[in-house]
Amino acid sequence: LNQNGVIFDSAADLMGKGTEEAAEVLHSLYGNEVGLMIIGPGGEKQYATAAILNSDRDGFPARLCGRGGMGAVLGSKGIKAIVIDDGGAGRVPFADEEGFKEAAREYTERLLTTPQTSEIYPKYGTAAMVDVTNALGGLPTKNFSLGSFEGAEKINGRALYQTIVARGGDPSHACMPGCLIRSSNIYVDAKGKPIVRSLEYETMVMFGPNCGIDNLDELAGINRLCNDIGVDTIDLGGAVGIAMEADLLPYGDAEAVKKALGEVRSGTLFGRILGQGGALTGKVLGVRRIPAVKGQVMAAYDPRAIKGHGVTFATSTMGADHTAGFTIREGLDSHERKGQVEASGRMQVNGMIYDSLGICLFAHVAVKERHDILAAMVNGRWGVKWSAKDLREMAIRALCEEKEFNRRAGLGAATDRLPEIFSEEASPSSGTTFDFSPEELDAIEYQ
Repeated sequence: LNQNGVIFDSAADLMGKGTEEAAEVLHSLYGNEVGLMIIGPGGEKQYATAAILNSDRDGFPARLCGRGGMGAVLGSKGIKAIVIDDGGAGRVPFADEEGFKEAAREYTERLLTTPQTSEIYPKYGTAAMVDVTNALGGLPTKNFSLGSFEGAEKINGRALYQTIVARGGDPSHACMPGCLIRSSNIYVDAKGKPIVRSLEYETMVMFGPNCGIDNLDELAGINRLCNDIGVDTIDLGGAVGIAMEADLLPYGDAEAVKKALGEVRSGTLFGRILGQGGALTGKVLGVRRIPAVKGQVMAAYDPRAIKGHGVTFATSTMGADHTAGFTIREGLDSHERKGQVEASGRMQVNGMIYDSLGICLFAHVAVKERHDILAAMVNGRWGVKWSAKDLREMAIRALCEEKEFNRRAGLGAATDRLPEIFSEEASPSSGTTFDFSPEELDAIEYQ
């Protein structure tokens, strides 16, 4: 894609290649300044876990459209990559440049003065959540059978930061130019050679405690393999954990996991089962504990101990989607029922606002009481006259439209449920269950 329109080039020489090699070839053909969207073998095989790898500010395929099988959509169309060349695009026009700059300055100031966005995220990244969820008994361990992990200190935010700094990596990498939060990282080996960018909480937990692995180097290597194959680490980590419960792989064996990923890449029968995600893997293997909603594996939060997330997992339109309504910082007791349904509904609206505007979800903690700043930036760019109330109403309308789409697609209220095992079996770590009735979940309101 460039200023002249769309050009279709043959990708025959790229088919079967991993995302890293494909990116190198594409940069050699189109230059180092272009942006890339690439699928790996996972997308070509149309796995349900297939992701799209987007190039970061250094041109490396590292930022994922990870969930929902987006890579399979491109694969089904025979598209290996999309190359974006914005050369000659010119300066972005503003309807009210001064108004935009004033709002942007206030937005920036809030990001730079809020501890989470100015101190915690830049230093520890998303791995800061390891200690939080482990303390709550909500850290998925051994296919969500437990909520705490003995080796958590080996893979928490502090361990990750200290390892990266000691080896000369980058603990505060910006995923895109101009990012102020810089919660990404470049994880390197003992010789300072990059392994993966970025090693994040979800990957660390779903292939870590969920699979009984407590070694950062092994997790980074697994992460890199998944990125090169082009698959979602949450869903594939869930699938591997399920295979471990079925005794097809031993817990804690990183080499066995890497071998299984090789089968995902090559497309053996076992590899194809894993590649289709945890929901299918569990059904094929006859495992009762399948941590999935609407066919998608839960993110790395045990809903029995972090109940607000459980409500979001059940009711969000994509299924098991923690980014749709992140409740853990809403000041509630995560083990208690009180206020969780309301918090999830409220946070799902907030999440839709950020997603619709293309704003990082991590900014929420800094601007959650000041959505008027977001509206002012939109007004300055486009010349509209939106308010914070307008943003909220648009988000609610979008959520209702998604719900209606799901209903027409056969995903009605009956699919807004967690697997029964999370209600029937208390977590040994927290002593709690996910104890919300179908009627309570159906009554969720977008506020």
